Amino acid sequence: MDASRPDDTAVPSFSFLPNLQNDPIPRDWAIYTPSVSPSYAIDAYAKNWQRPLPQGINPGDFDFIAPANPLFRWSHVLYSAGQALKQNNGCIITERDRKFARVIGDSGGYQIANNSKTLDPVRDRPRILNWLETHCDLAMTLDVPTGPTRFENHPYRYKDFDACLDATLDHLDYFAANRTLGKVRWLNVIQGNNPHQADRWYEAVKHYPFEGWAIAGVMRRNMYEICRRVITMANDGLLQTKNWIHVLGTSTLDMAVMLTALQQAINKHINPHLRISYDTASPFIMLRSNKIFTLPQIDGNEMKLAQLVAPADPVFFGSKAQWPWPSVLGRHLTLGDMCVPCPPTNGRYHDAQSDRYHAHHNLTVLCDAVALAHHVFEVEMANPADVVHSKVKSAVDAIHKVIAARDLKVLKQYRTHLMTGPKIDKDTHPLALDTGDEDRDLSGLR
Repeated sequence: MDASRPDDTAVPSFSFLPNLQNDPIPRDWAIYTPSVSPSYAIDAYAKNWQRPLPQGINPGDFDFIAPANPLFRWSHVLYSAGQALKQNNGCIITERDRKFARVIGDSGGYQIANNSKTLDPVRDRPRILNWLETHCDLAMTLDVPTGPTRFENHPYRYKDFDACLDATLDHLDYFAANRTLGKVRWLNVIQGNNPHQADRWYEAVKHYPFEGWAIAGVMRRNMYEICRRVITMANDGLLQTKNWIHVLGTSTLDMAVMLTALQQAINKHINPHLRISYDTASPFIMLRSNKIFTLPQIDGNEMKLAQLVAPADPVFFGSKAQWPWPSVLGRHLTLGDMCVPCPPTNGRYHDAQSDRYHAHHNLTVLCDAVALAHHVFEVEMANPADVVHSKVKSAVDAIHKVIAARDLKVLKQYRTHLMTGPKIDKDTHPLALDTGDEDRDLSGLR
């Protein structure tokens, strides 16, 4: 049965997504959605490994969205059309079983807007639209990120906020006119370098008839601003019939817990069908600096996942010593599996196959840490003693209260509890070197 919009017009039943079969992610959690590199997705599907795999590992075990994967399974991923348009081979994304795995497509706006030489925003948007509708379940509309306009003498092709908004409105007109209803649920992206810009952007794009929202830019890490946007949308009648909110470029453990609290509050007070997801490409981008995730640290002051530089030295060639950091792959991995002879210019003594091991380790450790943070917090929220990260506990409590009230005056009363992420200057610039969109860039990974 179709739902109804506030103006009593019908909402197509396809707007609300059915639950996936045997989903490992609980229905009442916000969903961490790793942004997967094309090289990993292609190799994991091809199973054409050039060296012997670690003992006990099978060629298909790196396809972590396959429903029967015995090593590790995850159900939601993000994939960028900006990267996929250059891809000729099948991969775990395009060949997945849609009953068990869901793909959120990024439009490639960051790559296009960041002076990509291989993609043109107007010439290539028909191909982007077609790719997203063919391969994705949900997808971002084509947006022009505003972050780079914060810096003086920037080389960005869009000179200021207004140029980014104008170009995005042109893309939205194209997508709204040329979409095929029922092929994909579209998420209307909100940009902005400060609250005033985010408000202007929202007012300019809110009338487009898409099925959900995505929050990008610096505002995405500020829970006060996310709650303010949710309340505004709900009070405008623009959340009750939407199916999804995606927060781009965040996966810290505290934000994971807070976004779950936000989804639970929305489900209780505004829209029982809506899901929230969030992404980073961290497990893959960390390869550029040879970083690995190690162990989660959760205590009264913080929730974080520690990082270290991965072992990379000729002394480990042929070594049978076990990989020191725990993960489902790490239990099978030796330092000799990771460190192999490479050209001197490589510097890390890792080949492409090592990189797939590296990425899989990072991915599973992050997913396990997100799950651990949720389980710990479920216990602690029932515990009157502030044992685990009292600031996040205060924020979770505030989220439930402000969403129940749906009142911006009530929200302001809880401002200090919800001001997470980088501090925001009242006038123009966030006080952190964060454009809000770098994590959408997977280029350069082999």
